[in-house]
Amino acid sequence: MPSWRPDVHGKADIVEEIVRIIGVDSVPAVPFDGGGKSRKPVLTSAQIRTRKAKRALARAASWRQ
Repeated sequence: MPSWRPDVHGKADIVEEIVRIIGVDSVPAVPFDGGGKSRKPVLTSAQIRTRKAKRALARAASWRQ
């Protein structure tokens, strides 16, 4: 890492810098390989329940007005 770039910390930052330099249009559009593994849900069941409850409360509050 260059000493004058303290904001570059990991692989994603390095890739971002390379793409910025060579240009986004130069990068081929290739889909990611899923590897055949099933993926974990993005949200946990507790997070899903919390979001549903918050949405229901927001709807109830807006219906009352």
